[in-house]
Amino acid sequence: MLKDLGINAKAVTKNIGGKVFVVFEDLSGNNNIFKDTKYLVSNPKIVDLAIGRIGVNKAIVGGARLTFALYIPINILTTILEDKATLSTFIGTTATDLVKIGISSLVAAVIAKGIAGITTAAGGPFAIAIIVGVATAYKLDQLDSQFGITEKLIAKLDEISDSTIGEFARKWWELDAILEWQAINGQNVGEGVFY
Repeated sequence: MLKDLGINAKAVTKNIGGKVFVVFEDLSGNNNIFKDTKYLVSNPKIVDLAIGRIGVNKAIVGGARLTFALYIPINILTTILEDKATLSTFIGTTATDLVKIGISSLVAAVIAKGIAGITTAAGGPFAIAIIVGVATAYKLDQLDSQFGITEKLIAKLDEISDSTIGEFARKWWELDAILEWQAINGQNVGEGVFY
């Protein structure tokens, strides 16, 4: 991140007087962003650049939100383009995808926090969090495929839909057929049904 900004420095975390700082070692050159060589890890500049534990956590949360925002439209489009699109397919797929994203983000945050505690490299936790998050998501997809969790959820949602909305629809069509038959055959419409 620092190199992309044109800053020649190495960022490390240091505990100074009981507070955690990001310290820029060998900070040189024309630097318009960082005027000092040390900043608290909670400093907005540090957090915005995903340097240090707080910045990494903010980046992970932001990444999870962005992924949520991208996955839902993709799932809508995928469901629409399928030959046999159902609401259960959309809900089941979206629900399992969101759980996978949440678990991956949580694992990445925990790993980043652990790495931040054992290394002084300020950017290390962020890089490792990305790798761990992607690896976790990949493994969760494999487990989902192996155990058929999404398919089982979709089947259960279909079953629930059929026993509730489907049953209501069947009763409605049955009532409609009775009322139509009564109307066609000159009987009082609704007699024996409503009164």
